[in-house]
Amino acid sequence: MWEDEENTKGRFTFSIFPEVSTSRCIHYRNIAQAATKHGFCPSYFRRFNIKACTCRCGEDSTDDIQHYAQFCPLTAHLRVKIRSTHSLRHIITNSDTAKELSSILQYVQENEGEFFQLED
Repeated sequence: MWEDEENTKGRFTFSIFPEVSTSRCIHYRNIAQAATKHGFCPSYFRRFNIKACTCRCGEDSTDDIQHYAQFCPLTAHLRVKIRSTHSLRHIITNSDTAKELSSILQYVQENEGEFFQLED
């Protein structure tokens, strides 16, 4: 479990939710993916050898969920409430920004060809 400080797995999730809570409920699949780094993005695909790709914007080599949520120029038109200065924890735990994050990630997934550049 990520709450165990001796455990090396789940450190990213621990940084967002340092305590396990049986009352916490994440209502959006995309938010759960963001909190666990198991999302529909190039960094995840590379990590698990699913496919070799990068973001077409070319601005960030991490190409993770946070990139699309806060920094990618290709999703800038979708960002209203999310700011580049927000922590991912704030984005996930604030209902307004969480909804916006979910919408952004859904858009990226539905328009994969516009965002992902396959590597040779």
